[in-house]
Amino acid sequence: MGLSKEILEELRSSCDVIINCAASIDFNARIDFAIDSNIHGSCRMLELARSEFSYLADTPARIVPVLGDGRLMLEREPPQQFDLLAMDAFSGDSVPTHLLTLEAMKTYLGHLRPDGLLAVHITNRYLDMRPVIAAAAHHHGKTALLYDVASEGEAD
Repeated sequence: MGLSKEILEELRSSCDVIINCAASIDFNARIDFAIDSNIHGSCRMLELARSEFSYLADTPARIVPVLGDGRLMLEREPPQQFDLLAMDAFSGDSVPTHLLTLEAMKTYLGHLRPDGLLAVHITNRYLDMRPVIAAAAHHHGKTALLYDVASEGEAD
């Protein structure tokens, strides 16, 4: 992941929720294909996480998987008071920009403790989302902090 062991351990011990938003959009796709890749795919990912990895079973945290659009699922929930809300949905070719609107940010921030952290992984080869995140943070009276992790073999 590019994180030090200390930071990784800190995240493991303090992370309440990880939201994974994965979908494909093809307006000409057959409905059965769209349902299979976007709905059943999430169910298969959860099955894979449970059958091939032990982190869900090993964690002392209470894990409640919620399958669906992460933003919509959070909008339906009462405030959760998360210490950390991590988002990682922006590295592909099709960027879900609806997850970066001011309204979406308000939803995410409303689920954090007063000292909670919203971590948004915005690495993307096509779009520079740093100004978008910075503007949204400023709009909501927050400060955006960029944490840049160099890839292995990448020059400093």
